[in-house]
Amino acid sequence: MKTWTSLSIVDTYWAIFGFLWVQCNEYTEAHFIPKPQWSPVHGPLVFNTTDELVNFRDRLVNVHNLLTNNVTYNSVNSLISLYQDFKTSQHIHHGDLGQFYLHYKPVVSDDHMNCVGLTIRLRKQLVKELHNDFPDIDKYLFYSAGESRVKENNDLFTRPSLRGDEKWRHVALALHFIIKDRPGYFFLDQSFNAPVVTLMKDKEYPHQANFSVPYKYNKDDYLYSLSDNGFVNFTRYSLDFLSVDSRKTTGGFYLRQAHDSILDVTEKRALVKQKRSIVSRLPSMRRPLDIDLLLNNGTVLEFFEEGKYFPHFVAGKIDLAKTNLYAANLGLDCILEEKLARWSITLKFPPNGFFSLLRTLSQMAQDSHFISQLRRLDNIINVQSMRNSSYYASPEYTDSEEQQLGGGTDVVYENFIQYINQLTSKEVLDMWRNYRQVVTVKKGSTMPDFPWSEQTYMKHHPTDYPNQTTTIRNTIEKLRPTFNYEVPDLDLK
Repeated sequence: MKTWTSLSIVDTYWAIFGFLWVQCNEYTEAHFIPKPQWSPVHGPLVFNTTDELVNFRDRLVNVHNLLTNNVTYNSVNSLISLYQDFKTSQHIHHGDLGQFYLHYKPVVSDDHMNCVGLTIRLRKQLVKELHNDFPDIDKYLFYSAGESRVKENNDLFTRPSLRGDEKWRHVALALHFIIKDRPGYFFLDQSFNAPVVTLMKDKEYPHQANFSVPYKYNKDDYLYSLSDNGFVNFTRYSLDFLSVDSRKTTGGFYLRQAHDSILDVTEKRALVKQKRSIVSRLPSMRRPLDIDLLLNNGTVLEFFEEGKYFPHFVAGKIDLAKTNLYAANLGLDCILEEKLARWSITLKFPPNGFFSLLRTLSQMAQDSHFISQLRRLDNIINVQSMRNSSYYASPEYTDSEEQQLGGGTDVVYENFIQYINQLTSKEVLDMWRNYRQVVTVKKGSTMPDFPWSEQTYMKHHPTDYPNQTTTIRNTIEKLRPTFNYEVPDLDLK
């Protein structure tokens, strides 16, 4: 069996990231996330005519839209649950988030308003709707593993096959079908506001893969394609009229096999991701508190006052990757409860629910010990995922005993741990310092942090918003600088 006897400089830098955690905590990342279990996709579901297929799709669309328009996407509550469970069990794990997370088994439920819970709920409702006409429909609907933010130069979409222990952070629903020897897929992503996607291998009718979703202050364009290696690739272009900003998101989902463990994998992996959002998909406006919106620790909502709708800044989004996340960003001293009540209605929160949520986030943001451990844990998992991806795409894996036996063992973990454990502490620290000098700054375009007292800034569209003033317009222009932030430090001396 081959081992990793040589790594590139960049690979080595990533490897020592994992080594630091192992040395300090005496456990490995190999067990942080449930191992993925794959199975063949059941199907295809056979349609005799194009009309049958289109009618079936219309029923999918109706159920999908009904759910999309009546729920609030919420990836904040799961983080709060993790934090509260961690704090109540500190006497067992001595305040070590890694040890706690290692054995933590979050509940997977359709009550959760994240991609996992909403996809479970969508599948249940589709089975209920279609069961009478398609008694075995539950066998054909399968969970698809994916990533919603993939760099364009990632080799994910060009590999000859999917193998490895990628820590998928997103889940969607798919169905394989065939019509007159023409194969295709239905793809339903509950986390985005895109309609049901129809992907024909030959790209002929009823192929439907490009969509434009308009909002009052925003427009999203979705482009989907089916790759030869079994991925559905998507690109989303978001144009925000309020910030005059355009954003591009690239992602992919694997359709050739069903990821039987994706719900457990994604639910646990999502607990430590560093961006959170609360998204209410309202037809009249951009989805509030979306991580893709224009503000760093806030967003723009409309609320009704004196017979008019005003867009208001609301500081409410939490991005744990930021190094300047302080209590001031999530404080409550300057908030009026009656305005919170109005916003909670907009977000479909129960009375006082929004206020309670922000108070909890404020407390958590001040817990620097928890936040620093959460960042580090997320980084470690990202590093291991990258190493796994590189290994399974490498000649070493092609020639390995694992590949010859058909895969399924922990060779990647064994080799990784064997490599990093042979390094001395001095080698690790020297290499880490060099790495920090090479890769420290990330750049992006967003708005600066606001304290709560700045919540009354109004945003506007130059043609649609009648209440604009020169002062406000000039102020907004000043609030659009490019920002730089450093990768969170590991406090190495």
